[in-house]
Amino acid sequence: MLDRGLDSLFQHTPPTALIISESLLFTAAQQHLARNGIAAPENISLICDDPDPLFAWYDPAISYFRWDPAPLVRSAVRWANLLACGKRSHAKTYYEAKFVEGGMIGPVRH
Repeated sequence: MLDRGLDSLFQHTPPTALIISESLLFTAAQQHLARNGIAAPENISLICDDPDPLFAWYDPAISYFRWDPAPLVRSAVRWANLLACGKRSHAKTYYEAKFVEGGMIGPVRH
């Protein structure tokens, strides 16, 4: 399923960067792209939206977002409690994150 989704992205106008959720999907996507001759950072920039301790073993280093999950968990619990009381919440909440640039960011193509 992931392979078909990635292949479809490259059918018309190939992306210059992908932000991929979860480290397992990141690794699977990187392997699929490499099998198809698409390497990061030479051909595409790759970013994971979730840090993983295993990233310390990668060369080049993986670019990712670092964030504290505690506020997100508290917000989800608040939302679930409201829902359990028959109330709905459509409030938007923003969370701070820091971008950690690794070696998977390639040059901008013109």
